[in-house]
Amino acid sequence: MSVPGRAGGQAAGDGPGMDVRLLVPVLLGWVAVAAMLSLRPVVLALSAAGFAGLGVAVMHRRWRRRSWVTAVAFSLLGTSMCLVATAAGSSVREAGLVPNLASQRASATVEAVVISDPRVVQTKGVRPTELVMVRVSVHTVAGRGQRSKSSTPVLVFGDKTWVHVRWRETLRFSGRFDVADPGDDVVAVFNPSTAPESIGEPGCWPTSPSMFVRGFGRRCPAFRMTRGGCCQVW
Repeated sequence: MSVPGRAGGQAAGDGPGMDVRLLVPVLLGWVAVAAMLSLRPVVLALSAAGFAGLGVAVMHRRWRRRSWVTAVAFSLLGTSMCLVATAAGSSVREAGLVPNLASQRASATVEAVVISDPRVVQTKGVRPTELVMVRVSVHTVAGRGQRSKSSTPVLVFGDKTWVHVRWRETLRFSGRFDVADPGDDVVAVFNPSTAPESIGEPGCWPTSPSMFVRGFGRRCPAFRMTRGGCCQVW
């Protein structure tokens, strides 16, 4: 005679557990991308080819029947795909004249789209001054007798005239490039010598990302606004 409650509890406990076999390939790919993120796209592509070659070599018929072959080969090939995607993204970011102009700290005139809210920071020193930090996506750059189009993220350190720029607004300005820190989310730093000239309105976009989130929060009561302009789900 069977006990229904006990049978039901045993059936519920015998369900499939969490499959963690993909955890090792995911961690290996994440570590490889994090360690090589600051490298040039060519180096990333060569590293991806190396991981792919190792993955194919491990699947040789000499070791194919080993129990560990599938996991190792999958990890190596997955890491290779992650590095290929990283190399492709870096190639798009570094296309154009911006990386070369930044390495030479050259002067240039750029046309860019604002992709962040302006943020005022206070410099340290004997005479502290206020700077405005704005992230822009450079679409056109002219410098050293050359002109090219790109889609390169650049961090601008401007004066108080930059505090009124709007998100998705297209600007034209001149100044000098500088190198960014390795592994930063921008390709270069720009120190403008002229005030930003608006050459394109943001259109129907909100004036800032924070205003967009605030409007969304008003329409969706399940979200709660935080101090930084982000939303948090209850």
